[in-house]
Amino acid sequence: MKKISIIFIIVICLLTFTRISYSEEEYKIPGVFWNSLIELDNDDYEISSFIKEIFIRGVGAGVSLSFSLLIIFDLNEEVRDLLKDWNIFIDKNADAIIGVMDSLYSDPANKHIKMTMICFLACEELIGFDIKPLLRRARIQALQD
Repeated sequence: MKKISIIFIIVICLLTFTRISYSEEEYKIPGVFWNSLIELDNDDYEISSFIKEIFIRGVGAGVSLSFSLLIIFDLNEEVRDLLKDWNIFIDKNADAIIGVMDSLYSDPANKHIKMTMICFLACEELIGFDIKPLLRRARIQALQD
């Protein structure tokens, strides 16, 4: 828990001292925010990659927490196995997931889709599933939210 708190504080500090302004309306759009992280980079550090990896690992931690709750409540074994596999997949493929998320957010039609949904779509694509139908549904849902 201490590591997560420290990482969270570091990320907040980095975002506070950058040129990204959260008061501007366009940065409230998930795709615009994701793509704008590149502005944090300088000659010495690729901060955007660090922040994106923290996000991906956070999604994995959320899946892991869900897995833990399912064990506690002794729910469906198939669901537990699925969540365990997702967590392992996210942990091992964070860089590839970031690349697919960058690619998906490079399409302006996807900019309103929430980052967690894009993350799961990226995982599905890396596994080999056709994500076009899911992507269409995600675009429609994003515009309705």
